[in-house]
Amino acid sequence: MKVLVTGGAGYVGTSLVPQLRNAGHEVVVLDSLRHGQPVFLDRVRDDGFAFQRGDVRKVEDVAAAIDGCDAVVHLAAIVGAPACHAEPELAHSVNVKGLRVVAAAAQEAGAVFVFPSTDSCYGAQPSGECDEDTPLEPLSEYGQHKAHGESYVRAVVDDHSILRFATAFGVSPRMRTDLLVNDFVLTGLRNRSLVVYEAGFRRTFLHVADIGRAVVQALEDRDVFGGRTFNVGDDNLNFDKAELAKAVAGHTGCSLNMAGEGTDLDGRDYWVSHTRIAPHFKASITLDEGIEELLRAYDTMTFSDPFRNAL
Repeated sequence: MKVLVTGGAGYVGTSLVPQLRNAGHEVVVLDSLRHGQPVFLDRVRDDGFAFQRGDVRKVEDVAAAIDGCDAVVHLAAIVGAPACHAEPELAHSVNVKGLRVVAAAAQEAGAVFVFPSTDSCYGAQPSGECDEDTPLEPLSEYGQHKAHGESYVRAVVDDHSILRFATAFGVSPRMRTDLLVNDFVLTGLRNRSLVVYEAGFRRTFLHVADIGRAVVQALEDRDVFGGRTFNVGDDNLNFDKAELAKAVAGHTGCSLNMAGEGTDLDGRDYWVSHTRIAPHFKASITLDEGIEELLRAYDTMTFSDPFRNAL
């Protein structure tokens, strides 16, 4: 296939693009390069890769990028509750208007449309366990944008898949240190101590490379993924924050303080069920493997750039 990846220069996109190319697909990336990092210099001699600098809110930019494409992976977004809270007007414009422009273009082109959503859509759940049929009650702007996006995609795009991703972690060419696992490892390494708030709150995690692998699978296996919604993760990567902190301490030797003050804007405190996707997908990278990878990566980084979506 020829695949358009919007937001392909981001944390997930820069992990996904090589996987798509390794699977034999042509790739077009449409990205505004908001974060400015030149992440595709290794692709300049790749005839199966094309980059277009542009804005998903502009019909003409999307039309030029989607020309001849068989599929679209719509990663372009202001990602995460803190980033959306910091710039709410921009976030709504990109996450809502941008989605509508890209979804309409995909439908007109007859393209497969993969919409990456988030388990943040579940919000505060009284039952504490969420499957794909659990009503969405998003608390943050980011969760609300993604929940709206899911409804819009179902209504507008015939050939779609919706993937509700677990919290990503691990190393990617366009690195982020503000994600929970990545942040815990960096903080434990630098400060030799880690302060944890809402320590008993439960979360589900997935390595960024496994997120990319799930997207490739959704594109290639339409009999399974076509027209359906999946929680994308693995029950073996469901942890509460205290368990995560103890794992980080085990690798970094940092001390732990579980009495920190703070609130998760998304209200995430639940187990996410991956029963629907389990017959088709399993995580290939464990939490411990991801922590060790992060420690090796942080040894190579100077941190002149904060590598964060929101400061």
